Amino acid sequence: INVALNRPTEQSSTGGGGSSSRAVDGNTEPSWWLNSITHTSPEDDPWWRVDLQAQHTVAAVRVINRGDCCGTRLDLFTVKVGDQVCGSNLVVPQGETGDFICEGEPLVGSSVTIGLPGKQRVLSVRPLCSCSCCVRACGCALTTVSCLQLAEVEVYEAGTWIVASTENAAAGKPTSQSSTVASGASSRAVVGNADTSG
Repeated sequence: INVALNRPTEQSSTGGGGSSSRAVDGNTEPSWWLNSITHTSPEDDPWWRVDLQAQHTVAAVRVINRGDCCGTRLDLFTVKVGDQVCGSNLVVPQGETGDFICEGEPLVGSSVTIGLPGKQRVLSVRPLCSCSCCVRACGCALTTVSCLQLAEVEVYEAGTWIVASTENAAAGKPTSQSSTVASGASSRAVVGNADTSG
């Protein structure tokens, strides 16, 4: 059950009529022209928030990026449950969906916030899908101003976040990448070591 669906929302500002409620209306269309994307004005540290109206134990967040343009606007965003960080420096490519499991254990809170740290950034959100704390976000990049755009935000309690499979089909398989820097071999991504420290 998506505990964010149709809940009250707010954002730091609203640009172009991209109201904050669009991220929890159940419309997951990734196009601005279909009135499904939230949008802030250019500003420092823009944010979007959903009020869950009760304490929930959040396990994960799903973010869907805008698909019709501006894919880098959502680069390096942060997700918080209450005042606790679920994930930071997160990226979802244009038109794609990112599922983010809260770091460590599930977090307890009555709100979920998407933040975009930085100077003169814009936050846009599109409606999301489903997970323990699922948020679909979309991003766009301009030459001097960037905005945060979210398509949909869904929030799921621990125990309702379903992982399709615990077996990694890519483990140990052949890999390749466009280039290699500092001995960062492509095979490192499928060795089963989830350590993110480098």
